Amino acid sequence: MYYCNMTPLLVFVHGYFWVVIFFILSGFVLPLSFFKTKKPSCIFGATFRRYIRLMIPVFVIISLYYIVAKLDKNAYKNGIKKKNFGHLIIDGLVGTWFGDTSYTPATWTLGIELFATFFIYLVAFTAVNYRARYTIYLGIFVFIFTAQIC
Repeated sequence: MYYCNMTPLLVFVHGYFWVVIFFILSGFVLPLSFFKTKKPSCIFGATFRRYIRLMIPVFVIISLYYIVAKLDKNAYKNGIKKKNFGHLIIDGLVGTWFGDTSYTPATWTLGIELFATFFIYLVAFTAVNYRARYTIYLGIFVFIFTAQIC
């Protein structure tokens, strides 16, 4: 693994690279049904389903973290031991989507994924009938790219 860190192969084993690939693929795949049918119900239904699809597995996982932390007498990691059941409900339904990584650091992408999905649906819905929509897409790409550099 040490030799991999000194070569361009690091890109293939680095987790952030694959997260970016996943986000790019999601950005293309999510609005496809809307582009095919041009029905606003595709966007509105997908928006609500997306939250439920992401929230249920995340809620189950952080509930397991919560239960294990409560059962373990030596658990002190990230203050989970101090949280009560109400905190679990709030964190599972809302907190995780706004950057609360107190249960597990692996949830850092979830807020980005959810709000990026909403943004993709918004752009798809507003720009689908605009002839120069690729100009809008390019402008958004340039804005996001330059915002990351600065």
